[in-house]
Amino acid sequence: TKAVVEILVVVDYALYDEALAESDNDKEEATRILRNYYRKVISLVDLRYSQMKAPDLKIRVTMAGIFIAEVHT
Repeated sequence: TKAVVEILVVVDYALYDEALAESDNDKEEATRILRNYYRKVISLVDLRYSQMKAPDLKIRVTMAGIFIAEVHT
């Protein structure tokens, strides 16, 4: 059995604000930082599932997308 788990990552404003501070208020750079970080996280989750020792079950984990809250509400 093969299964694909697609994860939509939702980043709240507080994390976006931290990324903005880290990138000297460069919105494109802050977005890049967050995308790269969560791409790595999902990749590590996928790696963990790919190493499961269940011969009849294969699970892949992918990032379906990312939503970044750029406005504080």
